[in-house]
Amino acid sequence: MLSALIIILREVLEAGLIISALLAAARIKNIASYQLTLGIGGGIVGALIISWKMNSISNFGDGVGQEILNASLDFGIIAMLAGSSTSELFNDGRSLLGWCAAGAIACAVSREFSEIVIYASGFSTSFSAFMPVLIGGIIGIGIGLSVGALLYYLLVYQPPKRALFITSTLLALIAAGMGAEAIGYLDQAGLITAQPPFWNTTRWVAEDSVGGQLLHALIGYEATPTPLQLSIYMGIFLFISALGWLHGNTERKA
Repeated sequence: MLSALIIILREVLEAGLIISALLAAARIKNIASYQLTLGIGGGIVGALIISWKMNSISNFGDGVGQEILNASLDFGIIAMLAGSSTSELFNDGRSLLGWCAAGAIACAVSREFSEIVIYASGFSTSFSAFMPVLIGGIIGIGIGLSVGALLYYLLVYQPPKRALFITSTLLALIAAGMGAEAIGYLDQAGLITAQPPFWNTTRWVAEDSVGGQLLHALIGYEATPTPLQLSIYMGIFLFISALGWLHGNTERKA
């Protein structure tokens, strides 16, 4: 049960943090809620399709289809978050922000919800094995949704400028973590040259521990990151942070 709780909590947190931050930004910027609702709905549909076709996906590319799919969804989220950070630089920027936010949410929900469905379905043939997973999953979902709701309300009740700064920083951290994670998937698929870890912090915070899973969801924590993963992490964080700063600077001059 504890294992199911940790795994499902991680998946819910990864999607929940993105959704909460973008919902808060949308409320502050008066973005139409139907766009984000479409993103959530599209993500659920995408997750069900991925779960249904997972055998075919896994067999793609000599058995590395799932890694390629996960990396593609990570890069899709990064692109959408970068787009939302530059939305004010374009005409009708509010609409662009809404659709980029919807795209990021759709990719996040598709990936995380499909992994929950696939994980739970692996225990569905045995009632005795499935019940601990179900109970742990319900608790994990409850904790994840509670954290997401708390973050949302903490953000929307901040002064708008502070809320947008916190949101952009959080999204930059999430995007950076997903960039490093995507590189890990490409490494697993054998599509990039393998590198030795730059460091190993497993003895202090193991990736499969509760703390490690929470840190992974929040900041993309990896106990054994490669030099390429660290470079991608820092590059994406600085790039999206700079876009957020440019966004805010443009807004102040308007």
